[in-house]
Amino acid sequence: SNNGNDWSYSFSQFSFVEPITVSGFEPQNGPVSGGTVVTVQGANFGSTSASVECHFGDSFSYGDVVSASEIQCTTPTSTVGDVQVTVLAHSGDTFVLNDKFKYHNEVELFSISPNTGPSNIDQKIVVKGMNFVNSNSLCCKFGAEEVTGVFLSDEKIACDLKQGMAAGGYTFRVSNNCVDFSIQSLGYVVSGEALVETIQPALGSVT
Repeated sequence: SNNGNDWSYSFSQFSFVEPITVSGFEPQNGPVSGGTVVTVQGANFGSTSASVECHFGDSFSYGDVVSASEIQCTTPTSTVGDVQVTVLAHSGDTFVLNDKFKYHNEVELFSISPNTGPSNIDQKIVVKGMNFVNSNSLCCKFGAEEVTGVFLSDEKIACDLKQGMAAGGYTFRVSNNCVDFSIQSLGYVVSGEALVETIQPALGSVT
């Protein structure tokens, strides 16, 4: 109204919504070649058709709102190092995340030891290679079976393979983030069950 008495016939509706919040993202590392799908967690992201930008340092990619609590972005290429992660929401708000994203070189695999073991005994596998990252999401994959990896150094990790896998040959790969697995692979063979039938001698001196 221009005079407080005569009001327009047309109108627009204004809706109040809960403010967007951003709490974190996973995974927090990936290869310099890019292509890592990063999931940003938060709340009130709204419509899945909304436009979002994810900035990784000086580069960015467009993100997808997959639910009210998750956005997915694909990392661009970069160089080795940590970069700041910033999310530009469709609301116009900018969110600078506390954790940084670590770019690393591609994982290289040299050897695994042992490279074979029985199906009924737990195995600790030591893997030698390059560009391993001290990450909570470090993992190893035997075929389709994923197991947690233990960081020992940037050239060595350990993987605990539990008993119960079927006998046969498996392709072995490693991932620093349990998303992007190494291009290189090695072979691991699960043999039949190990059995102990007799022990000789059956007794001996205590000294």
